[in-house]
Amino acid sequence: MHTCIIANPHAGSADRAASVQRRAAQHDQVVWWESPDRAACEGLVQRAVEAGAVRIAAAGGDGTINGVVNALQAIGANVPLGVLPFGTGNDLANTLAIPHDPDAAWDVLLRGHEQVIDLFRMDTSGERRFGINVAAGGFSGQVDEALTSEAKATWGPLAYLLGAAQVLPDLQEYETYIAFDGAPRQRMQVLNVVVANGRTAAGGRPVAPIANPCDGLLDVIVVKAGSMPALAKVGTRLVAGNYLGSPLVDHRRVRQGGCRLRSRHVVQRGW
Repeated sequence: MHTCIIANPHAGSADRAASVQRRAAQHDQVVWWESPDRAACEGLVQRAVEAGAVRIAAAGGDGTINGVVNALQAIGANVPLGVLPFGTGNDLANTLAIPHDPDAAWDVLLRGHEQVIDLFRMDTSGERRFGINVAAGGFSGQVDEALTSEAKATWGPLAYLLGAAQVLPDLQEYETYIAFDGAPRQRMQVLNVVVANGRTAAGGRPVAPIANPCDGLLDVIVVKAGSMPALAKVGTRLVAGNYLGSPLVDHRRVRQGGCRLRSRHVVQRGW
């Protein structure tokens, strides 16, 4: 086995994968395995590594990529990761300039060009997870909880905007304690916290428009509490492409940090 492709059959645009699956079947050293959930993904990754795979590709969305990354870290495997973007948002693919067209993405995978990018670690409540694109809490967590698989399948990337509109009436402020690179922690009233290695999230929203996934740093963006008119301006600038200059937005580049956010929040929920 040379390349193992682990595909999520429930990904947002998995229906576009048929042509790639046919092309993969024509290569003796490429295997295509489908994984219905994260637990199955972990077992398939270990199986692929034990079988001698020299590359493992995640065929799905950002959640699928996250599952493969964490499975590789769990077994300590130093195997290159490929990306075939068949999800709803495909945000990591956006940052890495991997085409969303299935056949074009397959051609990129076959060329085998490798690039070293950063990975970040999150320790929360006794659980250790790794991220490769974006982790967020607060308002982003509310939106994530409002999303359904049906909405993603029906609306694609627009589902994230619909989810945001759904939770706006329940917009909450969160008492948050944040520390960066060993400095004393700061107490802040915030609406959202984003820890970014990649540039976009939620289907192409530029939450960290100048992030560089190869610089050894994380872009931390904090959206502070404010009046609804002021927050509307932040939202307008976000949609326009760069909200980092907004008075309510605090942007820093850090190597490590800690955040205590009094809120339920989810990092890369789902599969």
